[in-house]
Amino acid sequence: TDKKILQSAWRDVVSTVSTADMDAEGEGIAGVFPSPSNDNATVKIVLNKDVHITATVTNIMGQVVYTTDAGTMHSGVTRMALNTSSYANGIYHLTLKAGEKSFTQKFMVQH
Repeated sequence: TDKKILQSAWRDVVSTVSTADMDAEGEGIAGVFPSPSNDNATVKIVLNKDVHITATVTNIMGQVVYTTDAGTMHSGVTRMALNTSSYANGIYHLTLKAGEKSFTQKFMVQH
């Protein structure tokens, strides 16, 4: 049926969404969970030092749908909440600017 074909195609898209954007020093976005998300997602971030973070979410067309100044995050593993309840179904890019570094992670929203 058409529904099964669409579900299969959606699973193929989900499997192509990457799970991490880490640099050689081990810093970056360790993941956005769950993906696909529904109303809320958690961003797992790994930092080697305290650093100021800004976060921007863009849709597949490159339009900014959310931006925030997350302030200073401390070294180690930390998590950031991301409310996706107002996002349309689809693929998004989360870009974190951590000091001079920038990390981008794809994630999906499906309500």
